[in-house]
Amino acid sequence: MSIELLSNTVLEALLGGQWQRVWIAMILVQDTDIIMLIEPTTFLDIVYQIELMKVMKALKEQCKSIIIVLHNLSQASRYCGWLELLKVGKLQGFGTPPDIITQNILADLFYMQAPINPKPISGTPMCLYLQDIKLIS
Repeated sequence: MSIELLSNTVLEALLGGQWQRVWIAMILVQDTDIIMLIEPTTFLDIVYQIELMKVMKALKEQCKSIIIVLHNLSQASRYCGWLELLKVGKLQGFGTPPDIITQNILADLFYMQAPINPKPISGTPMCLYLQDIKLIS
């Protein structure tokens, strides 16, 4: 998690993203078979978000179980092979990103209509949060 440069920094002096990276590194160094992270990309600059997701992918390839809570649907669809969508703590749907990130599901769960298009490189679903999104009441 690229924290070597922080090794001589007093914990109280760490900024939000630095603190987040240190916490994630402390979790990873435990080398457990199951890793649970809740909003791990919060406070992280984009370069560290990408680094984190690459680390999670590498751990998955080592047969680790990775459970991540994300609110960014485009990020979830890019990096996660299986999604479970919750609403008020109840399971509303599950499946692969192309199966679960749809306009109908966005309308049902989030009361909004927004276009879903494939990302240019990965081909995974991308939610286009535009100003002209229509909220459904």
